[in-house]
Amino acid sequence: MIKEDEITKEFLENILESMEGGVFTVDKNARITSFNRAAEEITGFKRGEVLNKECSDILKSDLCQEICPLKDTLESGKTFFGYEIMITSKTGKRIPVNISTSPLRSNNNEIIGAVENFRDLTKHKGLWAKLREERNKARQYLNIAGVIIVAINDEGIVSLINRKGCDVLGYKEEEIRGKNWCDLCVPERMRKERKNTFKKVMAGE
Repeated sequence: MIKEDEITKEFLENILESMEGGVFTVDKNARITSFNRAAEEITGFKRGEVLNKECSDILKSDLCQEICPLKDTLESGKTFFGYEIMITSKTGKRIPVNISTSPLRSNNNEIIGAVENFRDLTKHKGLWAKLREERNKARQYLNIAGVIIVAINDEGIVSLINRKGCDVLGYKEEEIRGKNWCDLCVPERMRKERKNTFKKVMAGE
């Protein structure tokens, strides 16, 4: 007859395996007690290679010898979210990950271990790098344009201005961005009227 605790253990293991991110658990001594499939895929380590070993010996993150969220969780029982760290794969590749840690407690509410969830940020970082590259290209195109190009939000605040605009107006870019266009560039005697006109245009009147 299958014992209830065996059913519970199998149920929990199935949950870990179905999770998208890497998940592993440790005992009170920070030795790995479980390691799901996603964790294997991210790190390159097989479950059998990491069980009963200290996580710091396996993942070798840049926080292992400093402020380790997992060890803090084991000591304090606190949950930590959103740490971005670098871990090392089996092949020695450095991988950026976002981690969260939570305590594991017994029925008596004693800390018996901890669980860490981590997500590979490699694609995320690559996407942001590509976006930065495209933004820089767009900025270069704007700066070589021979006319003033300025972007203003619905409140009249300048969010972007090209080099030609700065040259003509005599301001540095940081002196213009975040400022109200009318306050900055429209003569005071005409300012109220222009602001009212701008509001009507933005309201579709």
